[in-house]
Amino acid sequence: SKFPLEVRKTLTLKRDDKALNFREEIINLSKETIPFNWGFHPNIGKPFLDENCIIELEGNSFKMPECGSNKGSFMIFNDVKNPYACIYNKNNGTGLEIKWDSEKINNCWLWISAGFDQGHHHHNGTYVCCILPTSARDDNGLAEAEKNNTCLFISGEKACEIKYSIGVMNKAV
Repeated sequence: SKFPLEVRKTLTLKRDDKALNFREEIINLSKETIPFNWGFHPNIGKPFLDENCIIELEGNSFKMPECGSNKGSFMIFNDVKNPYACIYNKNNGTGLEIKWDSEKINNCWLWISAGFDQGHHHHNGTYVCCILPTSARDDNGLAEAEKNNTCLFISGEKACEIKYSIGVMNKAV
């Protein structure tokens, strides 16, 4: 790592809880303030993912394209008001929901690839949906975010944390 940061991740699964809960902590081991972007990157693929899946994010719904259709998209949602996203099968309602702490993670990126092998992540023909809650407002990197004052900063010898969960859901169909 090029930054003097320690990252700790705790995963908790409680009996009868439908979600896996995450707590991530970043500790700045130096005396200097350090800029950083923070996010988490769940990818959803086959066999769950198919053309019957709907992705919901920030009041928008997106239908997953058919596998092999060579369609893809990348979208950025900034200043997310509702830190929640889900993907579910419209035929049976089975799905996953993602909830996160919006104090530090207030943007969300969405990648959809149905065999599309161009663009930001070059999925190389894979069939995948990635929901990426993040502190980053765009994909121009940390140096640009620091210049535009759109990244997070952690003071020397301090720590900060985020919490999020990924759970199963059943949406009425």
